[in-house]
Amino acid sequence: MGFYPASVPVPQEKRTSRLYLRRLRAADVELDYEAVMSSAEMLRRWSESDWPADDFTLVHNLADRQRHEREHI
Repeated sequence: MGFYPASVPVPQEKRTSRLYLRRLRAADVELDYEAVMSSAEMLRRWSESDWPADDFTLVHNLADRQRHEREHI
C-alpha cells in the first residue's frame, strides 16, 4: 500500500472546527510566495538544496504553483 489507498477517493478538502485543508492552487501564489521566501533558510536546510534561490521571484513561484496544480489534479 502506498501513501493513500488507491481504491479510496481523495477528498477535495477537509474542514474541522480548527482546521481547513485543501491543495494549493495557482491562485494562492502571493501567499505561498510570502511563506516560501520568509522560510527560505529553513527550506534550504530541510531540502539540502539552494532552493529557493535569492533571486526566486513571484513569477517563478507562479510557474511552480501552476505545475504543481496540474500534477495534483
